[in-house]
Amino acid sequence: MQLGPLAQVELSAHTTLSHATVSNIVSTLAAEGTVSVETGQRNGRQAKIVHLLRSTTSPVSLGLAVGRTDITGVACETDGTQLVSVHFPRALTSSYDADLDTLSNIVTEIRADPILASRSILGVGVSLATWVDFDRGCIPPDCDWYGFPAQSGWPGAPLRDDLAARVDLPVHVDSDGNAATLSEVRWGAARGHMNVVYVRIAEGVTGGLLLNDRLYRGERGLAGSLGHSTADPSGRICVCGSRGCLETYLHPNALLEPLRHLYSPNLTPTQVAELAAAGDDGCARIIVDAAKRLGIALANVISVLVPQCIVIAGDLAPAGTILTEALDQSLRSFMPSMFRPGTIMTAQLTGSAAAGAAALVFEDRPLVADPAHRDVQGSSAGRYAPAYAVALIE
Repeated sequence: MQLGPLAQVELSAHTTLSHATVSNIVSTLAAEGTVSVETGQRNGRQAKIVHLLRSTTSPVSLGLAVGRTDITGVACETDGTQLVSVHFPRALTSSYDADLDTLSNIVTEIRADPILASRSILGVGVSLATWVDFDRGCIPPDCDWYGFPAQSGWPGAPLRDDLAARVDLPVHVDSDGNAATLSEVRWGAARGHMNVVYVRIAEGVTGGLLLNDRLYRGERGLAGSLGHSTADPSGRICVCGSRGCLETYLHPNALLEPLRHLYSPNLTPTQVAELAAAGDDGCARIIVDAAKRLGIALANVISVLVPQCIVIAGDLAPAGTILTEALDQSLRSFMPSMFRPGTIMTAQLTGSAAAGAAALVFEDRPLVADPAHRDVQGSSAGRYAPAYAVALIE
């Protein structure tokens, strides 16, 4: 999270671990030569300040992002620095077995890179561009959307266990929305925030929820399905069978249709966002209209969760303040005045799904458990926080 040197009491606040647990972790890391501790001042009081000692032998994690048309692999340090990155095309008709072979080969290729010769690898995170049952490490068996159709063999296939057996490393599997949320929170625009709503607008609309500094996945990993929030109850029929889902209005075809008589037929939503930021009035209108629809769909979510910030990623993010200011106005028009939508910002990271997949490994790395503390989904805090006791002070 790159918050710089922190006092032990600050580490305790950010990780939600007890003071005793943080003290034990810091003592262990100091003995390993990972951190140093010195006496300093915080708020006018004497405090133990923890500094990270950089090392070319520190452990890394691997992140794999399986999209509809590509697979990306990265090796990340605890501060999000990407040491290795590889990219492979993926056919929309690709089968589970073929993709599993590719994932295994990517791990082998990354591990063989000389830059990782002195590094231990803690594990592998995998993000998938669909819903994921995190506890089972697979796409729900009844999921048949978004590039992983039933005939591909993906739904219900035990990816976590199959890949772990091939690469002999711990494996974590999550949705691309959750992974991207985590990367922006730990290493990107939402650093330091504990309650975040993340929205990514591309061919589909995906998202993620961070509540009390923990990803909230919901039953079978279906939380964060913001693309299927209703933007108009009498609107177009969506692939999910509902009417007026946000995704039906923010899909590239829907966004570009009003502009086709003015611009090249090859115009993309990202170009629209860039033209809007450069002062094009027609493209700015498209961005503002999209922000209004987004505000309608998100207003109830924001009123219920009251996040500190909303992160907007994907095709429309290059519009910058045109998008964020219009979304702020839209949300406020549908929310009671006592509620505030939180800070609205655009994402900072590229390749956030792969980086977030790597972050899953650090998030779940056990060092010292604190049995007295449990997160919002009932897991021991020791499962999540210790690796970020290192990342926080970078």
